[in-house]
Amino acid sequence: MVKEEMNSLAELQAFVDLALENPARRHDNKGNSPDANLPQYVERMERSGCLRSTFLREAVRNSTEYRALAASLRRAETYGIVSFLLKENSEHESISGLSSRYGVSPSHFRRLFRKSVGIAPKSAMRAWRMASVVLAIVDSRRPITEVAIEYGYASPSHFSKEFRDAVGRSLTDVFGMKDRAGSQE
Repeated sequence: MVKEEMNSLAELQAFVDLALENPARRHDNKGNSPDANLPQYVERMERSGCLRSTFLREAVRNSTEYRALAASLRRAETYGIVSFLLKENSEHESISGLSSRYGVSPSHFRRLFRKSVGIAPKSAMRAWRMASVVLAIVDSRRPITEVAIEYGYASPSHFSKEFRDAVGRSLTDVFGMKDRAGSQE
């Protein structure tokens, strides 16, 4: 498997583990002989269509093969650095502070992250926060302004601008409801 695909799956595994919030399953590293059958398993997932979608279906099934792959992915640098940032949940903290807690210099932290994930750490955290806000809006059906403020956006216009920059469309276009968008437009 290509290194970028492994990094992509390791990043996704960090999100799966965070979402499950089930310590017993999250750290279940049992499975078939650890890395021996993984190339064939991943190849089968790739043949079935979108690798990431298939991976998520396998995570839900929690098969023995998936658990072996998850255990392998959890040993990757990508998994470690993404998990660290997800747990820290600190978009507003400096890279210097984050890198210090991770145990490396700021320049090495940026280099590791960019090599693993493909973008700068702050850009990734901003995108992850945006995704979290959108999921919360859809899931809770609360007013957009309320959810945006809860997730740390300074004002409705701040969230609206970042949303438009990230998605390329306005909140009203995407959610189709002026009453939920409130004063963001």
